[in-house]
Amino acid sequence: DEKYSFFYLMPHTNSSLEEMRNELTGEKLINVLSGAANDYVDLKIPKFKVETELDGIEVLSKLGVKTLFSDGADLSKISTTPLKVSKIAHHALIQVNEEGTEAGAATKVEGMNKMFITQMKIDRPFLFGILKGEDILFLGQFA
Repeated sequence: DEKYSFFYLMPHTNSSLEEMRNELTGEKLINVLSGAANDYVDLKIPKFKVETELDGIEVLSKLGVKTLFSDGADLSKISTTPLKVSKIAHHALIQVNEEGTEAGAATKVEGMNKMFITQMKIDRPFLFGILKGEDILFLGQFA
C-alpha cells in the first residue's frame, strides 16, 4: 500500500518562482524529493484551492498525436465500428485548508515537544505536488 505525500518547493529569497520553475527538470525534482527527510514540521501555509480543466486533445496534439482524432484513426482492436476520439477532458482539484489536503491525507501530531519540531513558514509563491509513493500525481503552483 503506497502512501500519499504533499510537497512544497519554495525558491530561494533571491530567486523568483518563474526562475525556479524554468530550471526545474524531472531529474532535478526527483533528486530533491529523494533527498527530503521525513520529519515533524510546524507548517504555516496559506489556504488555497486550484481547479483546472484541460482539453486533452489540444495537449496531445501538441505532443504529436494527430491520427487518433481524425476519421483515419485505427481503433480496430477495440471496435469493429470505425471510431475516432472526439473529446478528452481532464479536471483536477487541489484544495489545502485547515483540515488538510483534499485528494491527499493529513496527519496532525499533538503532544510533541516543540523543540523537536521544525518551524516552516511558506510566505511567498511556491510549487506544490502530490506523490503516491514515488509517482507524481499532481504538480502546480501558488503565486
